[in-house]
Amino acid sequence: MGDIFLPVPAQNSVLREAANRLEVKYILPRVEHFYKDSFIELNTLLRKADEKSIIGMYSFLMLPLDIKKLRMINDLLYKKNLRIYFALENRFFEDMNDIKNLYKSHLLRKIQLKNSPLYSEIRDNKYREKI
Repeated sequence: MGDIFLPVPAQNSVLREAANRLEVKYILPRVEHFYKDSFIELNTLLRKADEKSIIGMYSFLMLPLDIKKLRMINDLLYKKNLRIYFALENRFFEDMNDIKNLYKSHLLRKIQLKNSPLYSEIRDNKYREKI
């Protein structure tokens, strides 16, 4: 998930809590294999999911970056009236506009982190020296 590694049991705990908060039934998730640009489990889940289901994911950063793949996911969501819930961002993916907004937010965060002082610089009082 980008630069973030979170063990599957921790992701499951977050998703279970999100399901409780949303008052929906939690089913132990399928685990995606970690191969570059592999979304086999996600695609299978989208095709097999019951209509009007909510698919939980830890973060939207687990989605493909390829716009064609995102549109395919969007089409499957629309056809079956599905939604994807991203626990970390506390947001739903119901259509492409949701994803556009999440990606914009993510890019702005990356820019902010790149230009922000590191915690160690603040802790060691080195940030003042740069100003």
